[in-house]
Amino acid sequence: MLFIDSSDPDLVVDGGRAYYKEVPFSGQVSTLTPDQTEIESLTYLDGYLHGQADGWYPDDARRYSGSYDHGRRILDWEYWDEHGRLVRFDTFDFSGNLRHRKRWDEGGTLTEDFDAAAIAKPLVDSAVERTSSALSENPVDGRLLFDGQPFTGQTVRYFYEGGPVVALEWFADGYSDGPELGWHGDGARQYAGTTARNRPIGLWLHWHHNGTLAQQNVFSGSGRQILKSSWTDSGEPIVAVGTPPRPTAHVRFDGTLDQATPFLHEGEPFTGVLEHHAGETLLHVQDYRDGYPDGLCIEYRDRHEFRKGVNNRTGPVGCWYEFSPDGRISREDCYDAGSNLLLRRRWDSDGALAAPMEGLAIRDRHTSTPNHDAGKATE
Repeated sequence: MLFIDSSDPDLVVDGGRAYYKEVPFSGQVSTLTPDQTEIESLTYLDGYLHGQADGWYPDDARRYSGSYDHGRRILDWEYWDEHGRLVRFDTFDFSGNLRHRKRWDEGGTLTEDFDAAAIAKPLVDSAVERTSSALSENPVDGRLLFDGQPFTGQTVRYFYEGGPVVALEWFADGYSDGPELGWHGDGARQYAGTTARNRPIGLWLHWHHNGTLAQQNVFSGSGRQILKSSWTDSGEPIVAVGTPPRPTAHVRFDGTLDQATPFLHEGEPFTGVLEHHAGETLLHVQDYRDGYPDGLCIEYRDRHEFRKGVNNRTGPVGCWYEFSPDGRISREDCYDAGSNLLLRRRWDSDGALAAPMEGLAIRDRHTSTPNHDAGKATE
């Protein structure tokens, strides 16, 4: 392992990644005081913070201790004051999102104690447990019934009785209609997507327990599957058999796109993948069908994925995600098939919910009678 000083002029940290002599750095970086006392030790792998991280005060008292995984804080992080008192304790999942935080004042009194993972789950007060005896399935059309009537509202599953929420699903008139969200028992994400009257729409993502992406499915606004991709828990792609092929035509366009008219290539409505550039800057890559957006869209900043989701002729459908520089999800917007906002969640740099959740899906409504307007915009 290579050991270097943080003051080494050949060490450059750019965009959250460390380079040594212009090569992504792997090794340990130490920060020293003028008298050569070590006050920080960080480990890098391929330029990313990875492994144990420790900090000390100049008198050698502990300042903090925790672990990184490819640039993301994971598991337990502890912070102490100059007198050796524990003042903060954070727990992160394997995706780098804050799950729990505690803080103490200088007298040792607990001043903050919150379950960040639970707060970020859009559970409404009227949610019905999925195991409730009042819920049943219509044997004819498969619709979910509540006391014998088509159900409109939210259902919830718990890891165990009184335990954490592991699944939320929205229904309208007995049909699955809205976001579908799932978590592992420890709070880490497991899956997320959106349905419209039992049809999956937009982008559906599944994660391994270690936080890496397991599967990505892309559906049109009508539920037609466009693309399916899978990966191992170490990030290696899995070649799928029998899935819809990705469009083969691939063109570059510099200029302004007019979404009100079909995009033509060589005089014909375009079907394929369009790269939209502004000069040398890549703006986004979008799947097209018959001249209109219809499929996965990936937006870029500095040639890195910044935002992705699915567009069709009406606009965004299903779940859209924005990413922080370290690859964590920083924002999630879920839309119905008509591009109405169902759910919006945003996270801060620690992976904790940064603002109140928004959208039609978190309006606390539950009825056992049909509601044909559920999920439609009312504003």
